[in-house]
Amino acid sequence: MKNNPKSERGQAEKHLIETVQQLQETRDTLVQFKKEAAIGRLAAGVAHELLNPVSIISSRLQFMKDETLSDQAGESVRICMEQLQRIAKISQDLLQSSTIHPRPHVNGDLRDVIKLSLKMTERRIQEDNIRVVYYPSSAVIPVKMEMEGISKLMVHLILNACDALLNTLQKRLIITVQYPITTDKPSSVLLIVADNGCGVSEGNMNRIFDPFFTTKDPGKVTGLGLYICKGILAEHRGTIRFEKNDTGGTSFIVELPLSSL
Repeated sequence: MKNNPKSERGQAEKHLIETVQQLQETRDTLVQFKKEAAIGRLAAGVAHELLNPVSIISSRLQFMKDETLSDQAGESVRICMEQLQRIAKISQDLLQSSTIHPRPHVNGDLRDVIKLSLKMTERRIQEDNIRVVYYPSSAVIPVKMEMEGISKLMVHLILNACDALLNTLQKRLIITVQYPITTDKPSSVLLIVADNGCGVSEGNMNRIFDPFFTTKDPGKVTGLGLYICKGILAEHRGTIRFEKNDTGGTSFIVELPLSSL
């Protein structure tokens, strides 16, 4: 039987197209890696340069604070100290976004992290009059994790939801833990933090995890929160994604590997 030239050509064209697509995907991955590495080096350099003068100014202000000052001068010193603390916090965020600090991962219960994170954000939730919808599982949710990192991630997602709810009347923060519907014995767990807020605009969907990207007013945040969250999850072999939910708000879905306690 003779080979069909058209069929062979079609197969060759298909293979060529697939190869080109794979090369493009590899190129895009390398470009993104180089971009993030460059941003990391820049962030680390800027952070170190900021922290040095901040330390000097802070010590000088501390001397002034201990002196007898007029009410007006004392208030000015207080405001300066607050702003220096803010600069220091931004610098620390820059450093965390640019470097990985391996810490021991231990077996823990994800319920404890959720409970702690809600406690840490309790004041903000109450001040904004947000209704929390969360029904803790009666069973242990075993995850091997670095507790501080996952708590920081959870706190950021909660505060992010609070920001999205600012102009919403019936404010709801919904926290859900469930298992992927793939196998009878799941190997991972899904932690979902959802809100019924303003949602993510179409134009921002591809940028939301980019470093320094934010939709908030200039000067209020660094735009590193979700970028850091993504890095924390990478250390845990986990993932994070988001989607528009039925309320019109946003659901952030975190997937973490399960472990045995």
